Amino acid sequence: MFIYTHDSAYDKNKINVQLWHGFPLKGLSYMSNYLKEEKKKANQREWEKISSIISYSKTYNTLMNACYGVNGDKYVITGMPRNDLLLSSNGKKILSEILNIDLIGKKVIFYMPTFRKTIFGQENGVADKFNILDLNGYGHKFFDNFLEQNNIVLILKYHPFHVEQVKKHIQNKKINNLYILEDNYLRDKKTDLYEVVNAADLLITDYSSIYFDYLLLNRPIIFTPLDLEEYDKNRGFLLEPYDFWAPGPKCYTLEQLTEEIMKCLNNNNYYRKERETVCNIVHHYKDANSSERVWKLIDELMINN
Repeated sequence: MFIYTHDSAYDKNKINVQLWHGFPLKGLSYMSNYLKEEKKKANQREWEKISSIISYSKTYNTLMNACYGVNGDKYVITGMPRNDLLLSSNGKKILSEILNIDLIGKKVIFYMPTFRKTIFGQENGVADKFNILDLNGYGHKFFDNFLEQNNIVLILKYHPFHVEQVKKHIQNKKINNLYILEDNYLRDKKTDLYEVVNAADLLITDYSSIYFDYLLLNRPIIFTPLDLEEYDKNRGFLLEPYDFWAPGPKCYTLEQLTEEIMKCLNNNNYYRKERETVCNIVHHYKDANSSERVWKLIDELMINN
């Protein structure tokens, strides 16, 4: 048996189980704007070799199958094992140990944007128009003072494609309340990202699928879709309208961002109804038992084989 989290060339002589790595907001394969038809058909042929596709819900089945076009009975709704960590770990304790910072009494914000260019060079949105550190009106000193005055720590968790770019952006700038969480920090501590995500009292993102999982915590989310039109044009979205599927305030300037951060942190009911509506559509299960359900499926597949 092979377990996958990304696209691959599957071995038809094996039992192949696909976990995937997020609930799809962006277009994939048949629903992507930039893949050639030949590649889309090749993806479908590979996915037909999969024995079972782990699923969030019937909504997920429908979206993923629009992208890959395989028999519907391959999908098994179990919830995602990584979300067990999201719902059960002591994220603040683990994060403080990884970054060697004191988070007691602090509000923690995670900023987690998605990438803007694939490893194959395909454009997703605008490469230099997504970073909140480039927002209109942004100033390092002003923003750091804002974080300090409100007892906030901002954790930047960029896609690995962008980490070096951001490190260059903030190097030699005296910022006391902003930290970059790199993948190698997690690897060194043998820690999964989802063991620290629940450290966040607030998530800021654009189109990253992690916000669908974060909805399970029913905590506030701020969206910064700075290149929404361009992203929709050259990558494409599976879901619209974006305002509905992104249940939180949308920010385009630093002034908007700081105002919305305070609203989110001071009012637990801000956008609560919208978050719960989307969460109920996305997630069939909202507990921390998905690993157990997946393991039961694995047992059944191996016994039947």
